[in-house]
Amino acid sequence: MSIVYPLTPPAWPGPRTFKMYRSNLVAENISPFTGTAEEQQWPGEWWELEFSLPVMTRAQAAPWIAFINALRGKLGTFLMGDPSCPAPQGSAPGNPVAGAPNAAGSIVLNSSGWTPSQSGILLPGDYVQVQAAGAPQRLYQNLTLAGSGPGGNSALDIYPALRESLVAGTPIVLIRPAGTFRLTTNRDGFSVDYTNLFTIDLKAREAL
Repeated sequence: MSIVYPLTPPAWPGPRTFKMYRSNLVAENISPFTGTAEEQQWPGEWWELEFSLPVMTRAQAAPWIAFINALRGKLGTFLMGDPSCPAPQGSAPGNPVAGAPNAAGSIVLNSSGWTPSQSGILLPGDYVQVQAAGAPQRLYQNLTLAGSGPGGNSALDIYPALRESLVAGTPIVLIRPAGTFRLTTNRDGFSVDYTNLFTIDLKAREAL
């Protein structure tokens, strides 16, 4: 049986602690004469993850160790989302899909298929998952209170900017949304103490 990326991490035990970072490429020039600052935003922005697993027995740790080894450092990719947000806080009515236009680099995700004329379909902080044809699975966060128009359309303010252009009808996943990540180092491992209990810490970056 061959290993196919992206992998799905073991379902249990899940992370004991989980940190999710947003990395942005914004240059800043501060005048040495007035102290005023000028900012320049560049296209790069991405997710980074850092999480620790609970103390585990050998039987509990073995699937995680095998999962990490199967990634072969930075080579392989895996799917992960924010474990504290398995579903949106908004009402999320309907069957949302990408609308048009949705060009790569846009910070707005045009969507359709919502129940018409609804407020609070997504709340700030809700996540959505989309995947363009032939591209990795992507994770985005809705940033503002979203509602649907009479035609069931909604323009979602998102982070990060769209990686790839989306054709109309691309499914929008709201339940257990996840993105594609890879480890940040080629050297990783686990620790085990004298009671034969294991601990594992991982860091990952969105696969761009």
